[in-house]
Amino acid sequence: MPLPKRRIWLALVVGTLGLVGLLLASLIAEPYLIALAIGPQVTEPRSSAGGWANGNVWLASVAVTFFVLFVCGYLTKRLSPLRSWLPFAALLVAVFAYAFFAQFPATRSVFRITLWSVGLPASLAFGAWLAHRAENAA
Repeated sequence: MPLPKRRIWLALVVGTLGLVGLLLASLIAEPYLIALAIGPQVTEPRSSAGGWANGNVWLASVAVTFFVLFVCGYLTKRLSPLRSWLPFAALLVAVFAYAFFAQFPATRSVFRITLWSVGLPASLAFGAWLAHRAENAA
């Protein structure tokens, strides 16, 4: 197998592991974040998640998600061959699919829904763009 194909696979595996790790971490942390945002009146955190996206806990969790996606985009582009955008494109398709099929945040704020749905792929793309820029500067 030529070296560029190995680098493409390495970048794709690292990026995919980052996305899977983010998904697992969010599945584990979400009930606790909802309980933190809503308060102690709810016995089961998943029983009523309505409105938790209106608080600062949700904004903090989205900020962490954006940062992790930024790192995934940066590492994926940095590990891939110089002119190859294939691993990044594959991850971007996965993030778009997630944003399309996932449940929107439990809020009526158009700003927060837009922030979530545009911010997911944008943070991944910004990380890849920054890595591409660093490659061109070198």
